Amino acid sequence: MITSESYKFQLIKTKTECVHFLIIGQHLTDDDLIKFSQNFGELDWAPVQETGRRFVEGKPEIYIVSNVIENGIPIGSLGAGEAVWHTDMSYLEEPPIGSILYALEVPSVGGNTWFINMYSVYEALPEHLKQRIDGLLVKHDGTYNSGGYLRQGITATDDSMTSPGAVHPLI
Repeated sequence: MITSESYKFQLIKTKTECVHFLIIGQHLTDDDLIKFSQNFGELDWAPVQETGRRFVEGKPEIYIVSNVIENGIPIGSLGAGEAVWHTDMSYLEEPPIGSILYALEVPSVGGNTWFINMYSVYEALPEHLKQRIDGLLVKHDGTYNSGGYLRQGITATDDSMTSPGAVHPLI
């Protein structure tokens, strides 16, 4: 695990200059992953799984994405392609500044995770389109999670006017 102060400084500096970065060759325990993640700020608790439980007992910061099923029960969520596209927790008034993905098993074929730099997308827009969308607001409906499951404690609705969720500037 990356532990020296100079590495920590470089990671935080990199995070402010880059939208995504990749660190390979790390072998982390759950506690290591939490400690590493705390270098970037206070951690949010992971969403509750569809079954109403958390994935890692005593580690509410960790969310498992997996297609592995043990004894008929998935050990994680979103591992069978449910989340074709998503953005992490933008249904909150103050979404986290980022997410850390730590892969334990990666298939030799498929299983790709893609990222997009929305700053670059915006910069590539024609000026007239930038002007048209300037000042617009968008609501992220928080009724369902990335897998399409109703969030715990939420009443199902398809009415975006009454559904839970945060309103954010489009830009």
